[in-house]
Amino acid sequence: FLTNTGLNQKNEKYIFPHESNDSNANIWNLDTYKHYLKSKNVDYDVIHEKIKDIAIKSIISFQEKLSFRNKDIDDRNVYTILGIDILITDKFEPILLEINNKPSLSINNIIDEPIKTNLFADTLNIVGISLFSRQQRYKRLNRKDTIDESVNNALCELNRPRGDYDLIFPLI
Repeated sequence: FLTNTGLNQKNEKYIFPHESNDSNANIWNLDTYKHYLKSKNVDYDVIHEKIKDIAIKSIISFQEKLSFRNKDIDDRNVYTILGIDILITDKFEPILLEINNKPSLSINNIIDEPIKTNLFADTLNIVGISLFSRQQRYKRLNRKDTIDESVNNALCELNRPRGDYDLIFPLI
């Protein structure tokens, strides 16, 4: 039986991670999973590419449903974080389990904190929100960047993720 972590951790047999690379726990970080795959002689990069392919095709299949349908609001400024749950079979084949349009961003264990913190920081970074600093804002107002410099600075931020994330859709 398979359920989400929030439900699983209520089970008396659930093993919480006591450190980030606890291979005895019921939830692993990516490094622990990569180590497990390596011990089974499975190439992580092959699985990762298949997962990206599933994610891309899944999002393309319902992209129109994601658009915000309101003629008064520009949907280019509306964002959604999706949770894509992938099941890895005993033959190490990824299968789409579900896509959540409201994934949990709460931190319930030692594994969640770096993953969700970096995810949230990267999300804000991608949409162009950065830490507010009055001094930096004052410097920017007095600096005359060319359009090319402004675009380059924005692209540098997009290509500098905090988490272990890949940009799967090219920039338009």
